[in-house]
Amino acid sequence: RYYASNSEELGYRVTVPSILKQMRKEVFSSKSKNQHQATKLLLSGLVPLHRQSHSGDYSHSPRPSVVRYVQELGAKIENSVTRDLTHVVAARDGTDKILRARRIPGCAIVKVSWLMECYWSCTLRDVKPHLIGPPPAPPVDLRQEQTAVESSKLLLSGSDSSEGDDDDDDDGFMEEFENQFK
Repeated sequence: RYYASNSEELGYRVTVPSILKQMRKEVFSSKSKNQHQATKLLLSGLVPLHRQSHSGDYSHSPRPSVVRYVQELGAKIENSVTRDLTHVVAARDGTDKILRARRIPGCAIVKVSWLMECYWSCTLRDVKPHLIGPPPAPPVDLRQEQTAVESSKLLLSGSDSSEGDDDDDDDGFMEEFENQFK
């Protein structure tokens, strides 16, 4: 990227730090190859809630490093558990936020090491080595779920010519079953 960006046509020189900043911004963005939605993170046990806010006033004190890393990677920090939450970065298991987040399909509860690995590699890393607790349930695709519901309605509404004859078969089966134990 460095040599491609430093062509004579641009009229200015691009620096390595500016390229790294751009690469990190693309890690969690929705424009990434592997992601369909923007990454939304919740921090648990790492930073007090009043210090996590993206619009927080950091003029009197520096941003906490975890907040800075999340923002530089292009993710959005959530203050509470929401349905579109993608990850919880946590210091320990068992907090209220984690217990609520486990109910969200596709939401991974990970250690801070995952965030640091993404930051320093400038790529989206696999969550499996960094999971806290069981792996997340796979995310539900609403289109597939709607198709499944429609097909089950078709199966339930369809008529079968043998439906009325089922009672006779059940009676014979029960008699055979009872005779085995006499």
